[in-house]
Amino acid sequence: MPIRIEGGDAMIGGAYVPAPLMGAYLDRLEQHSERSVRRLNEAELDGPELMALILQAARYANQLGYGLYEAVDLLDGADSGSWPPGASVIPRATDRSEVERIRLASLPPKEPGLIARLLGRRK
Repeated sequence: MPIRIEGGDAMIGGAYVPAPLMGAYLDRLEQHSERSVRRLNEAELDGPELMALILQAARYANQLGYGLYEAVDLLDGADSGSWPPGASVIPRATDRSEVERIRLASLPPKEPGLIARLLGRRK
C-alpha cells in the first residue's frame, strides 16, 4: 500500500482494508517494508517506528478477524478527551526488537572495507 504525502508534507489517511484481505495485506506489508520504511524516512517520519506500529496493528486485526482503517490525526494522543469511551491509544510500537530489526534492515548496504577492496572481494 503506497504512502501518500499531501502538499503540506503530511500523510493522507483513509485507506481501508476489509477483514477478508488482512492476511494478504499483512504479507504485502512484510514484503515491501524496506521500501515503505525508506519512503517514510524520505517524508521525514520515523520509518522503522511507524512501520513496526503498522505491522503490529495489521497483525492484531488479522488475528481477531477485523478490518483496518487508516485515520491520521483522528485522535489526539495527548488529549484523552478526544478518544472514544473505553479506547486506548498506542502511540509507539510495543515490540522494540521489531523496531530495531526494521531499523537495521532499512540501512543502506555497507561498503566493503579496505582489506576486502584490496583483495577484490565484493558483496
